[in-house]
Amino acid sequence: MDFPSSDLLSIIYHLLPGFVAAWAFYGLTAHRKAEPFERVVHALIFTAIARAFVVSTNAAILWSSQFARLGCLSSTAIQSHEAEFVWSVIAAVLLGVTAAALANTNKLHAALPDWITKRTSYPSEWFSAFQRTQSFVYLHFKDGRRIWGWPEEWPDHPDVGYFVLMRPEWVLDDNQRVPLVITERMLIPASCVEFVEFEKDLSKFDESMRSSLDDAEKRVVGFNQDSVPDVKDESE
Repeated sequence: MDFPSSDLLSIIYHLLPGFVAAWAFYGLTAHRKAEPFERVVHALIFTAIARAFVVSTNAAILWSSQFARLGCLSSTAIQSHEAEFVWSVIAAVLLGVTAAALANTNKLHAALPDWITKRTSYPSEWFSAFQRTQSFVYLHFKDGRRIWGWPEEWPDHPDVGYFVLMRPEWVLDDNQRVPLVITERMLIPASCVEFVEFEKDLSKFDESMRSSLDDAEKRVVGFNQDSVPDVKDESE
């Protein structure tokens, strides 16, 4: 069995804080894990930021101890490679958690003006829609069926995972809903869903919007009834 060379172990040792930060970030967000080369690049970036934080903090401690002539501060400075490595790992964990918090809340991209970027921190439009809209949903199956309910959990990506739907109700062709009384939760594969509708908050509707909603419902019901072919009575 061939063991890694000392040079390779040294590289892994120096990049370990970056890999720890990347592990914390991908473990706490819905972002897909990058390709191996991109992971190494991310590890390099996280390592550079973590080491820069440790070095600058150490320099600030030493400068403060000399400026204020406080010897007790100089004793807290990082004076060995082992201590520097430990603090780099700690800084990497904090960096990864902070990056994950910014990505999950979209704080960073939302604070930037549109002329810099119009992107969000979310991994996809799918995830962004569920994150921004907290409401009941209509799941349209690929076979034409529809179901209504509250998405307690949803897949991070539209091609894998499951919906955890609370208070599920089947939706008939005339938009009437049939509650599943004995069902508390329903697990639905995302691969079976064609698209998703997010229901509006009806409590915020005014009278004009309610009348428009009633007219739209009548048109949908009429369209569904007209689409059903007439069956003539053979006895006539």
